[in-house]
Amino acid sequence: MLERHSFRKVKNSRNLPWRSARLVSAVGVSLSALRFACAVFLLCGFVNVQLNAQIPTDTQQKERKKCEADVLNPPKVPPVAKPPGPAPDPEPPGNIQDGTKAALACEWNDSSGVEYVLRAFGYLTNSLPTPDPELRALTELQNGDRYPIDRGLYATAMGRDPDSGDQPTVQGLPNFLDMLAKANTLHKKKPDDESGLFDSTKDIIDEIFLTRDVPNTGPIALARINESFSRKDNYLALYQLLDSAWQGHDANDLEMLRAAFDMNLDRLAKQVAAKITAAKE
Repeated sequence: MLERHSFRKVKNSRNLPWRSARLVSAVGVSLSALRFACAVFLLCGFVNVQLNAQIPTDTQQKERKKCEADVLNPPKVPPVAKPPGPAPDPEPPGNIQDGTKAALACEWNDSSGVEYVLRAFGYLTNSLPTPDPELRALTELQNGDRYPIDRGLYATAMGRDPDSGDQPTVQGLPNFLDMLAKANTLHKKKPDDESGLFDSTKDIIDEIFLTRDVPNTGPIALARINESFSRKDNYLALYQLLDSAWQGHDANDLEMLRAAFDMNLDRLAKQVAAKITAAKE
């Protein structure tokens, strides 16, 4: 006959695998729950950081207002001496035409918005096929502009509902595409600034031609641009030129090309054609 403590020992030994299984299972569930909690915490933190990154600071919003005001009223040179004390907030543009021009010019130079504006221009020139190019362009412009001062501006300028943006509801600006193509903050004047500006665009075109290891650059890219200019499809040609120049990720290059397009379209087209002709000789 087995003694009680011996029986207890045998019984406990029989239950050991089952208890071990339960322990392993419990530990697994706990680890899974912990991993899930950590993932949720990290995701929330990441989303919070992303959302915060999308909200312009007060300083950034003041700089944006100043940029838009300067597009329409460039600062005098030399600057007028100002009395001590904080400068007054710049006045925003007072109408849709001026407001759109100013917002686009500043958005083209915003490091967080320039790619959105470039894509919007591509949709409106049919370079990037889509069922509703105007709506897609509007979406790009709205996604790229984080500033409350511009809220609803692009939709109104394009004749869309400022709240939903999905249906044409009002008369938009008939020159919106032209405004988008020429918007810049450089304030270049003809003829005083023409020579220097086109020296810069020549350097940009040369760089596009010589860049062979980056997509959408090189002689073939310039040949396509030249063909578009030759067909008088000028907005398409400018988009192609901007897109090629953007491979260097320099918003200043894009701005100089837009300023040149605004100042003397024919001269810009001839610069491209001359580079192609020289390459053939």
